[in-house]
Amino acid sequence: FFLLLFLPYMGGCTTNTPPEYCYINIATRDRICTQTIEMITNDDDGKQRDVKCVINPQFVQNFVACYLKMRQRRGSSVAKPKILYHWTRQHLFEPIINGGLKVPDGKTVAHTTDKGYYGRGIYMSPDPNYAHSYGGGATVFFVTLALPGLQHKALKRNDFGKPLKKGYDSHISQDRNQMEWVFFDNHQLLLCYQISLDQVEYVTNVLNKVIDDVFTYS
Repeated sequence: FFLLLFLPYMGGCTTNTPPEYCYINIATRDRICTQTIEMITNDDDGKQRDVKCVINPQFVQNFVACYLKMRQRRGSSVAKPKILYHWTRQHLFEPIINGGLKVPDGKTVAHTTDKGYYGRGIYMSPDPNYAHSYGGGATVFFVTLALPGLQHKALKRNDFGKPLKKGYDSHISQDRNQMEWVFFDNHQLLLCYQISLDQVEYVTNVLNKVIDDVFTYS
């Protein structure tokens, strides 16, 4: 059951239209939200009993609204969600689960090691083994659906500690095999699971099905 009220869909959204002026269809938003939650939390086969689901209906709603706006501006192909991973230290688990991933502001939220090689944002990776050391000994990590959209290829010499490059939706490291993806709006990231490495295959299959069945044909 979703309570947030969005302005009705008005159309006319292009790649030059600021996201705040892109309006969405409430019925479409709610349908995608419901389907996403049902598929991620479904455990009919009993295989999910050892997997920690951290889905939050409010976060789903924010993510879907962001997706629909991006789809209007960028098109379905660019807006298609990706599966990304985030390692962090154990004492940050509960704050993240309760409040979501946060963009560092240098005050209440800070980067672990520096101001951000490829920009001052939330760091994710498409490889679950990458950045394992940022877990500080943790054996579990977060799995998200993400909306990278149009990505700026970032380099330390140009983007260290910088905000989002104008005209783009996120950053991706031009070096390091493009393993570091940076987000500057936490609504582009949907926390889904907290897992260990041996559970990657299971949740990847679930989330790929969500992407194909819900977001590809919505």
